[in-house]
Amino acid sequence: MIHYFLLIFSFFTFISNSYATQVLPMDARQMTYTADLVAYGIFLGSEPTEVEDPDNGKKLPATLYHFEKKECLKGDCSAKISFLQFGATRRNAEGLKRLYVHGTPDLKVGKEYLIFLTPKASGTGFRSFVGLGQGRFEVRQDATGNKSVVNDFNNEDLFKVLSPAKGIGTGTKDVAPEMPGRGPVSYDQFKTLIQDWNKEK
Repeated sequence: MIHYFLLIFSFFTFISNSYATQVLPMDARQMTYTADLVAYGIFLGSEPTEVEDPDNGKKLPATLYHFEKKECLKGDCSAKISFLQFGATRRNAEGLKRLYVHGTPDLKVGKEYLIFLTPKASGTGFRSFVGLGQGRFEVRQDATGNKSVVNDFNNEDLFKVLSPAKGIGTGTKDVAPEMPGRGPVSYDQFKTLIQDWNKEK
């Protein structure tokens, strides 16, 4: 049961209605360090399920997500990436009378996303998008084929040093001075930064 409560305490707050207060703001470099897997892929769908708590045998509500990998930027990515997240999506919570965790995404089937995933929780195998909506980017493509990415917070302060980064000094104001302070950013530029930061660990 302790794994269950640790997961909830780390990533979710049930009593707050404010999305911004539920997670600690993270900059892009921190998210890269924290993530166990970073991948660009197509969302194939999700399904409600339950996971047994290894400590007490109780059933915990969960959502199983499926992505088709297009590019792996960090971690061990299979052709099909599937993972469990605690709680139900809003749609399933309302229809199945299951617990909805504020910030659990209702993604669009067929759309492309850049995702940062936490390591699996011991026992349950639960994962989460790093920083919830901070670590989930919609991929957009313009008429010329150039791709950009933007998260749930419009990439606000994504490249500012918000708190000490693991193993790196905090003397600079920006983790990537060449990147804008908000709004969609080039996927190729962001990919290069992620790969460079991953080498620093």
